[in-house]
Amino acid sequence: MKTAKKEKNNKILLDTIVEMILLKKDVDIDNTVTMYASDLKSICDELGIPTIDFQKIKRLRKTLDFEHYKIMYKDSHTLKVMKEHETDFTNIPL
Repeated sequence: MKTAKKEKNNKILLDTIVEMILLKKDVDIDNTVTMYASDLKSICDELGIPTIDFQKIKRLRKTLDFEHYKIMYKDSHTLKVMKEHETDFTNIPL
């Protein structure tokens, strides 16, 4: 039972993190997007999670890779990602 609740909470946190990164318009001077655990405080309060640890969120790297973001730095309270350049295959000469 606890495992199912943890998986559900992990999925909600993962979706929220990805959504917040995708919607964030302002980037740092080094072209990265930084997210802090305090940015997710309201979601954590709703889920009854006392603290968030970016190191323990399952499938974070894989999900961000799918969205073309690369994790530049990650610790328990800070996540820094950078948008990777997408290859445009439509303009390749034959």
